[in-house]
Amino acid sequence: MIFLKPPANFNPKMHVAACFVLFENEFLFLKTGNHKKLAGLWGVPAGKLEEGEKPIHAMIRETKEETGIDIAKKDFKEFKTVYIKYPEMDFIYNMFYTKLKQKPKIIMDGKEHSEYKWVTEKEALKLQLIPDEGECIKMFYDEVIKS
Repeated sequence: MIFLKPPANFNPKMHVAACFVLFENEFLFLKTGNHKKLAGLWGVPAGKLEEGEKPIHAMIRETKEETGIDIAKKDFKEFKTVYIKYPEMDFIYNMFYTKLKQKPKIIMDGKEHSEYKWVTEKEALKLQLIPDEGECIKMFYDEVIKS
């Protein structure tokens, strides 16, 4: 479940930074590789913060590692931080976004993800998404794209 403020008994075991990478009316989704816990599910570029790392720096690093896209800090905008509570684990989820002027070449190493797609909001919501990603997509479109 997603919360806008830390819920009662919230005990985060990790901190994740994620990014909506937009080009025109589509954004980038990655399919989790077969060796991962959430194998075969789709999500935006994201990853755990390393010890002492700030969310924005994690997002820059993860976007580069997962897609080959090198985006400057000034080109990311922070969208929202949410608090996710699962039966097995709680974590903090920082969401960022960037709007690209041209569609980049995606370079994947094949270890983290098995494929990628550029999709619209409606197409994204039809994908087999990682848990709670659909709610994050809706929040993002309601608060950033539609406004």
